[in-house]
Amino acid sequence: MTDEELEIIGNEVVDLLKSRRFEKIGSMYGYALRADRSAAEAIEEDLDIAITECSGNMARSKPKITVSHFEPNETGLGSLIECNLPLRTSVGVLVELILNDSGSIYLEQISSYGETLNA
Repeated sequence: MTDEELEIIGNEVVDLLKSRRFEKIGSMYGYALRADRSAAEAIEEDLDIAITECSGNMARSKPKITVSHFEPNETGLGSLIECNLPLRTSVGVLVELILNDSGSIYLEQISSYGETLNA
């Protein structure tokens, strides 16, 4: 896949998160950190925690999507799609997706960054 195609996927996932369509995200991309929860439940919980930690409004956030590539490796990791959703200056939500060597994309992690209320 090209970087442009991966950026489009990143923007689609952000739009789905903003519209809280967790079932669709879970069925399309799964979630690596779901543990014993369904993918949809885990995505919703982790997104809500990240937003609460940042004390912001994701609906107004303008995402910045970046694509980077892993060096050839034995783990099967190909590319990283980072979806940065700034909520305030230097504070926001980071959504990470992975493209593996077999061509599958999965949701790796949803987290907050910057000075959070939990920090």
